[in-house]
Amino acid sequence: MRNLIFAGIASLSLLSACSNEGDLPEYNDIKTNPVKAIWPDRPLKVVGESNALKANEFASVLFKKVYAKERGNACISPASVFLTLAMTANGDQGESRDEILNLLGYGEGPDALHELNVYSNALLVEVPDFNGDTQCGFTNSLWHSPDFNLLPSFTKDMKEIFGATDVNTWLGDETGRTAVNRFVEENTRGMIREFLKEPQRIDLGILNTTYFKGTWKQKFDEKHTAKAKFHNLDGSSSKTNFMTLTDVISYTYSNDATTVLLPYAGERYSMTLIMPDEDREVNDFIDGIDGKLINDISVRLRPGKVELKLPKFEQESNRDIIKTLQEMGLHRTCFPGIMNASDDPLELRVFQHAVKITVDEKGTEGGAASLGGFIATSVPNPDAMPIEYISFDRPFVYVIRDNISGTLLFIGAVTSL
Repeated sequence: MRNLIFAGIASLSLLSACSNEGDLPEYNDIKTNPVKAIWPDRPLKVVGESNALKANEFASVLFKKVYAKERGNACISPASVFLTLAMTANGDQGESRDEILNLLGYGEGPDALHELNVYSNALLVEVPDFNGDTQCGFTNSLWHSPDFNLLPSFTKDMKEIFGATDVNTWLGDETGRTAVNRFVEENTRGMIREFLKEPQRIDLGILNTTYFKGTWKQKFDEKHTAKAKFHNLDGSSSKTNFMTLTDVISYTYSNDATTVLLPYAGERYSMTLIMPDEDREVNDFIDGIDGKLINDISVRLRPGKVELKLPKFEQESNRDIIKTLQEMGLHRTCFPGIMNASDDPLELRVFQHAVKITVDEKGTEGGAASLGGFIATSVPNPDAMPIEYISFDRPFVYVIRDNISGTLLFIGAVTSL
């Protein structure tokens, strides 16, 4: 039986009011804004390394929190969640801002927010790639009714730093729900088909979608795909399709695990597969994962002749992770820097996060969306070499990342098939 859980780093913050005025825009008429480098003197190669360490530490903590709730198949998109929180941090100048900054590893204060914005802008400008064999992209947007009074300074920062499109559509009825779902579906290339299961009576939403599609540099031959046993976490086994690749592949046996690196075409992005040793308890191993461990394992990789067997798999999840973020330290959720001072400050009440990943002989496709939903505080709470034989035939972890910046786009665990 499959218990598939996803936490995706695509994020959605939705802006809405109590009525929807005017014609609803069709999702394919909503033009996303191109992101331009605001700080061209601080490109990703300058700000990437130190900031990627912060982002990856946040990613590992969030992944462990999500995994701990199910102790089974799990996946998140750390980049999507990171970018949504980064946008949200700009909605306050005090304690709520600082809690997000601390959560993301930046400390406190306006200088820390500036550093986060510089890094976020560099990611949005330089990580996306659509060279044909590999596709990676983000969209950011704000959703609200036309009479909702956002501060011009906030919308200006969202557009200039994050490329966020302002969409005058309320999400509190079926029309708005349909519009945002179609928008998410299109910008995740059909990966996330029904992001919101029901209308969200919220006053503000910030939406991030994240999409990735990579073709393996070294492709698996479909003729060699065959049924084999996968040993599930609960001690049972199941027959599933395993792909086979025999080639020179980077791998290592270290840190109580077997690790294999599979690059995508162009080699900018890669998937790292990490399988704990048989005598290592899987849950304990995942509990010990952090950004440093992933980096240490990557440094130890070496090329060798490998016959690799990897199961084909598909995972998806759609859940509200606001309580998980609160467990990580996000307690102050009031953001007065989004609306005019005369209006009620907004409170973050929802953080919907959806992810889907497919892995097959051709490559990998992943989509994610996250919804940061805000409500005015006066509104009630809403509902040549020797061959190594490596088979990933027991629970394992995988990571998809941008090799230049080190940014983790997706992290997942496959514990049963």
